Amino acid sequence: MASITVIEAGYHSTIQDRGRWSYRDIGVPISGVMDQDMAGLANQLLRNHEDDAVLEMTLKGATLLFDAPAYIAVTSMELWINENPVRHNTVQRIRIGDVVRLGITTAGNYGYLAIKNGFKTPLILGSRSMMKAVTSHFKINKSDHLPYDSFNDKINQLNLNHEQGHVSFVLKAYPGPEWHQLDRTTQEQLLTQSFKLTSQSNRMAFKAMCAVKNPLGSIASSPVLPGTIQWIPSNDLLILMRDAQTTGGYPRILQLTEESINILSQLDHKNEFSLVII
Repeated sequence: MASITVIEAGYHSTIQDRGRWSYRDIGVPISGVMDQDMAGLANQLLRNHEDDAVLEMTLKGATLLFDAPAYIAVTSMELWINENPVRHNTVQRIRIGDVVRLGITTAGNYGYLAIKNGFKTPLILGSRSMMKAVTSHFKINKSDHLPYDSFNDKINQLNLNHEQGHVSFVLKAYPGPEWHQLDRTTQEQLLTQSFKLTSQSNRMAFKAMCAVKNPLGSIASSPVLPGTIQWIPSNDLLILMRDAQTTGGYPRILQLTEESINILSQLDHKNEFSLVII
């Protein structure tokens, strides 16, 4: 099997697919790509299966040495092949010995590199998604070897008209189990203000500052999902992301749509967003 040697790993780079959904009953998080839209686009460009594993990079990308032919597609990141700049959101043919360097992300926090037929890192509980305490590595490191299937045939490139990044910062949500414990005034205040993320945001959860006082106490530990918005005692909103735990003890006031989780994943503390119930 062919492999990529990691020359530089970037800030925080992981192999991710669409996650492991069948083990929440034993406390295993779903994980998976943070922005399913951008990761999905990379796989679509190569006509890969939607579950094929990709390389997800945070803020700054990796530098990779290929030891066999391949085709790649990169979304939301600067890209150089053998130090020649290349437009992202396109399919690129890779030859033996090529060095691919990924720069900074261009549409937020996360960028993606897909390879024809996906990365072949170990399947753990039905997924290749890296996560601490689940897989042997929770991120890629310098000198790691990432396995893939060599591919040297011609492929039919897929031309997709896709708007780079997300332009709407209105996040759509469904009422959560504890939403109706809030009075009408508090509900309206939450839906008419703008929120900003704090620096305490990662793959497990994003925290957003909230000016409304939380009138709810703790609840018995109850099921949560990626996209669950919990209202914590500090008044901040804790928005669970892909590596979220499976249960929590804070009121679950809203549940983001999948589209809105994708949008939120690319926001930082400079962006404002609002919430709307659908």
